[in-house]
Amino acid sequence: MCSNVRSCHWYSIGILLVTFALTCCPVSSHVSLVELYPSGELNGDTANKQDDDGGSDKIFLTVNFPFYGQDYTSLYVNNNGLLTFEKEKKSYKPEKFPLNDNTSVIAIFWADIDTQREGGNVTYRQTTDPLLLTRATEEVRKYFFLRKEFTWMLIATWFEVGFYGASNTGELRKNTFQLVLATNEEESFAFYLYKKLQWTTGSNSRGNSSTGLGGNPAQVGFNSEDGVSYLSVDGAQTDAVINLTRTSNVDVPGTWIFGVSGTEIRDVQCSHDVQIQIVPTNGNMLGGEEFRVTGPCFQSDYNVTARIVQTNSTFQCAVINFLSAKCVLPPIFKTGEVTLELNPYGISWNYSTVLQINNVASMAPKVVRKQINQWIIGNKVKVDWNSTSLPSSQQLTVELMGYQYNNGDPNFTAVKPLDIDETLDSFILPASLTSFQAAAVRVREKYPAPGSVPVAVWSDVFPVRVGANWSSLMCATWNATDNLLPSISSSNLSCPCIARQALRDTGRFTFDPFCSSDNSNRSTNCVYKPGAVQCFLRIQKSESSTGASCCYDESGDLIDIRDSNGGGSSLRYTIRSQGHDAVPFFSFFEEELLSSLHCCQYSNAVDMCQLFKEKRPPVTCDQYDPPTAAQAVGDPHLTTLDGQDFTFNGLGDFILVEDDASSVVVEVRTAQAQDTEGHYQNASIFSGVAMTTKGVSDVIEVHRDTNTVSQILVNGLVVTNDLSTSVTQFKGLSVQKIRTDANTDTILVVLESSGLAVSMDVTSDLINVLVMVGDDAMKGHLRGLLGNYNGNPNDDFISRTGVHLSSDIDMEQIHFEFGLTWEVPENKTLFSNVIPQTSDFVPTFSDTNTLPVRNGTEEMCGDNVQCKFDFQVTGNEAIARSTANFIDKFNVLKKDLVKVIRCPFLDTPENGRRNITGYFPGADATFECLSGFVSVGGDHRQTCKEDGTWSGTTIACVQPVRPDDRGYSQEIILYTLGSSGIVVIITVIVIGIICQCRRRKPKEADVEEDAPRVDLHVLLSPSDIPRPIFENEEFLKMLGQLNSGDGFKIPRPSYVDPQLFDEYFF
Repeated sequence: MCSNVRSCHWYSIGILLVTFALTCCPVSSHVSLVELYPSGELNGDTANKQDDDGGSDKIFLTVNFPFYGQDYTSLYVNNNGLLTFEKEKKSYKPEKFPLNDNTSVIAIFWADIDTQREGGNVTYRQTTDPLLLTRATEEVRKYFFLRKEFTWMLIATWFEVGFYGASNTGELRKNTFQLVLATNEEESFAFYLYKKLQWTTGSNSRGNSSTGLGGNPAQVGFNSEDGVSYLSVDGAQTDAVINLTRTSNVDVPGTWIFGVSGTEIRDVQCSHDVQIQIVPTNGNMLGGEEFRVTGPCFQSDYNVTARIVQTNSTFQCAVINFLSAKCVLPPIFKTGEVTLELNPYGISWNYSTVLQINNVASMAPKVVRKQINQWIIGNKVKVDWNSTSLPSSQQLTVELMGYQYNNGDPNFTAVKPLDIDETLDSFILPASLTSFQAAAVRVREKYPAPGSVPVAVWSDVFPVRVGANWSSLMCATWNATDNLLPSISSSNLSCPCIARQALRDTGRFTFDPFCSSDNSNRSTNCVYKPGAVQCFLRIQKSESSTGASCCYDESGDLIDIRDSNGGGSSLRYTIRSQGHDAVPFFSFFEEELLSSLHCCQYSNAVDMCQLFKEKRPPVTCDQYDPPTAAQAVGDPHLTTLDGQDFTFNGLGDFILVEDDASSVVVEVRTAQAQDTEGHYQNASIFSGVAMTTKGVSDVIEVHRDTNTVSQILVNGLVVTNDLSTSVTQFKGLSVQKIRTDANTDTILVVLESSGLAVSMDVTSDLINVLVMVGDDAMKGHLRGLLGNYNGNPNDDFISRTGVHLSSDIDMEQIHFEFGLTWEVPENKTLFSNVIPQTSDFVPTFSDTNTLPVRNGTEEMCGDNVQCKFDFQVTGNEAIARSTANFIDKFNVLKKDLVKVIRCPFLDTPENGRRNITGYFPGADATFECLSGFVSVGGDHRQTCKEDGTWSGTTIACVQPVRPDDRGYSQEIILYTLGSSGIVVIITVIVIGIICQCRRRKPKEADVEEDAPRVDLHVLLSPSDIPRPIFENEEFLKMLGQLNSGDGFKIPRPSYVDPQLFDEYFF
């Protein structure tokens, strides 16, 4: 650990010198100039009883205090210079860390203090005083990155305290120091403030009674209840501990500050030999976010430069002190993990770390656009923003930033001129903005440090809009560009028929951030999808696969884009697309969203919209099959993907499900269940889940936690506090964490290449698991505890060696002959920490259970057999209730995933009208022709039947046409079908042949009277008519064969070019 000097090496020498001086010279006083926080009973403190080895009563905190990765709600302030969480510790002798009794300890000066005989006092208070909170926040921000200001503090003060067994001059030696805890309930810090230190050791610790020195000196540091994690401050339990008034880890003698909320204590030590650390570890694509860098020892006379390797973005950082530097992210047009390199001395890029970049779509805008429908070139517009993320001491400016993508280089450019009001909240959208198609508003510090990126907040990205003609031009331009790319097919895509199933199908669909119930409070929500209240995007399995959007109305029914512009369609790009000239979010915004807006909403041109719909075909639910669900809950009770129920209580790591190649793998870790008193019971529960797609994705782990409820690791590193507020993307997978109640975290992980989704309800007691599989390619190709997914529940019990077991075997056979065979060897597990495997554990089997029924079982569990068993075996009501609730949830899910019957889309006949009440059984569709047209064939009313088909056929609307007077008395009706004008040519041919055969008096050019009779042949059935008909080679060939030999012709339809096909028409 570094002191106030700039090298750990020199600090170590300093400790040796101090130790030498202490052993050779008497110490009169070690006093610092540190300013303590106001304390004492006059400031509202509670005083501990003046007692030897005494302390406070249990102090119930008004907030959760995070310490070593766990949240605590109570603590004790001990007279002997330490603070303990949840349980009291009265030991007067300082002990070596880690402690054997697994107590969570913050030791500011753990020694044998005696306030009963030697006087002094120990006081404490909780406070939310704004002035004190601001002071603490500003102090921490000098050395650490702190996202939010502190909201709570505890101040504990040891004032003029002496040591036990003091005599003679020892009675004059006193210590004064203060421990301050501060938190915003996400991050927490401990301040060690030493005003005066004149002794280090009590006489019972072999200290000198006249000097208070020697023996076993005071312990200073932190200890976790896990019995492994700890930190002892340099000099602790040595004579040099008295030097804490003169040393520091923040360059202020007597002041020590530590971050204590994470799984490791954060110190601000520096060294030329360590790698850098950054806080926070994630950022937004748009940039402007500040982060702190620690690790190297910084020097103010050197320029510190940073760069993002993947984008080659280079930017300057500012030295705050020798311990840390401040950097601000530039826009980074990439998502996921990127490498941040640092050059702190102008020599080389020899420091690096990983930074997680979040998609624009997952971030709530901090600049809010007002009256968004008015954001058209030439209009005056207004914005509002929250300034808490901006430097309070800096002047601000507002910029309009245009986005463009030129030659593979995406970037933002400030749009000028911009006439901004003095209030900075309104301006006129300038004509110069038309050089861009997308833009955003940025509010930033006006005068950033030279070469550095300004701290900034951003609005949402919005479309540049002028008028109908300009949008028509944008649509035509997009069409020309899109013509150069491969066409998109929707034939292999499908959407759920109802929103409820899209919400459930988490492995294949995710929320569309532009139209989501999660964003219902945003003014832009669903504004680009009129009539929709919820949209989903299909998760792409690879960068090259076609995407799809699915939108639903207020009834939860799928909207067809042919019915409404608010419907979804097939997509070339999705919000997550990147690589191969695709920019995350922005390629989707420009090529999919903007094209839809310009073609279908802003241009007011029906033909433009039709053009877009042809390029982005609709995605229907005709071929949609819901996913299949399996569960593993409680004690644990499992339901396989094919619906087989059983109970398995192994201990260790097991394959829950994997594919044939062992590439997609989900493992579960079990632990022995405990009752409410903490006693182990003859049952097991899931304590962890790990999963990956090998070679494609990261490895993610989810663990239960007795204090923080859950903990999430990616590739062995804790990321729980680094997750975004919505979905966080990692390599090949996404994760979303939601606190559903005070005791439960619901965590959803999607392995994107396989579409396999794992949803976990995590409590401090256990993890309940739900697995969803929607990919038909996996059917019959899975294995593990959840079966083989072949549709047959009777063959799910297949051991790892391939032995097929009967479906009616007992639970003991299932345990030993099936379940245990899927245990993962210690050297093969996905979990980052290995636990010893237990081979002699034999649980209580559910089908031979003879335990007595506990009181309250019926009232709690009702008819739920699994709940009853769990309560009987574990005696833990929380486990039993969790089992019952999750099984109820699973049963509701299965009902929601029943295939929905829906009739296919019905088009409006050309030259007609259609009125439709829906697409579900019982819905009606009626048809009529426009004025001047008559109906031919079909039914004017169709009903959606229970089997998902329509009754009847659709009418055709035709215009009566009289041919030229060529001796025909009949009126010939020509009509067209569909928007492409396809002729029902068979009818025309038949009419022509009949007329030819009924000849009146032949003209000279007619054939002879005894010409042979012409037999009529069916060329094509109506369902087989190729389109377009007169460009189809096969049809023209058949016409030619029909014409050969006899020389007859048929009347020429009005829409056939008179210069073409003379051999067929007259």
